[in-house]
Order: sequence, then structure tokens, then C-alpha cells
Amino acid sequence: MRNMIILLSLIGGFILGFMFFASLYWSIRKMSDIEKPSMFMVSTSLLRMVVLLVGFYFISGNDGRRFLAALLGSVIAKFAIIYFLKNSK
Repeated sequence: MRNMIILLSLIGGFILGFMFFASLYWSIRKMSDIEKPSMFMVSTSLLRMVVLLVGFYFISGNDGRRFLAALLGSVIAKFAIIYFLKNSK
């Protein structure tokens, strides 16, 4: 049962990381179309960070192993997005 919770934390961290880095990629691509790009980047950065940190808080449930699993999942998502973006061009 314990390993299942760690695995779910890893999957949840992957989903959070994927949302974070995909929205970062979208924000950077959209920045050239926006009238005030600096305000756009600040607001989207804050929104991304709040969603990520609140997600980590709820996933971890005051357990360090679950937090580390979620963090590892988000790092895996980062490398997955980099890999797919490099190979898609």
C-alpha cells in the first residue's frame, strides 16, 4: 500500500510538472503576440508557481517521501517535454 501511494505521488508530480512546463512553453511562444509581455510573463509565472506549490502541498500530505516522489515526477516531466520538443522539429 505504501509503494502505491509513492507511485501515485510520482504520477501526480509528473502531471503537475507537465502542466508547469507545457504552460511555460506556451507562455513563451505567446509572448510575441501580447501587448505587454512583461506583465504577461509575471502573471503567468506566478500562476504556474502557485498551482505547482499548492499541488505539491496536497500531494505530499506532510510526508517527505511523497514530496520527493512528486518532485521527481516533475523533473521527469521536464525532461520528457524537452525530449519531445527537440524531436518534433
